[in-house]
Amino acid sequence: MKPRPFVSLLGPSSINASLCLAIYLLTHSECRLMDHYDLRSCFLPTLSGLHLRIYQFQSLLSHHAPELYAHLDSLKIEPVYVSQWFLSFFAVTCPLPMLLRIYDVLLLEGACETLMRVALSLMQRNQYRIMACTEFEDAMQLLLSRSLWDP
Repeated sequence: MKPRPFVSLLGPSSINASLCLAIYLLTHSECRLMDHYDLRSCFLPTLSGLHLRIYQFQSLLSHHAPELYAHLDSLKIEPVYVSQWFLSFFAVTCPLPMLLRIYDVLLLEGACETLMRVALSLMQRNQYRIMACTEFEDAMQLLLSRSLWDP
């Protein structure tokens, strides 16, 4: 049996063991996320992969929700909110049960596709709430809040 270095360091706590196992799998297994799903470029100093994904998202949003895209443009809202979503894989604001489902799909179907689908559906689902915002600050507060995930 191979030693489990992270688990033995933190002790028997099941939460710590699960976290350590996740870290170990992400960095040492055959299916390393950064390489397999081409995510490394999102975390490079230039953020080249993140810029590409933001551009892709903006294109999708303008195609699938043109009124919402125009509204955000009229408020001069840059897609910085998407950076938080993509870099954290929605972990900052998404409720845990939904987050675990997103991660299941992400691992099964691919990171880029899943990130785009979730982000786009989140925007479409909240289109009327976002369009009701008439000020930059109100719209940004909504886009970066947990309430975006409320039913």
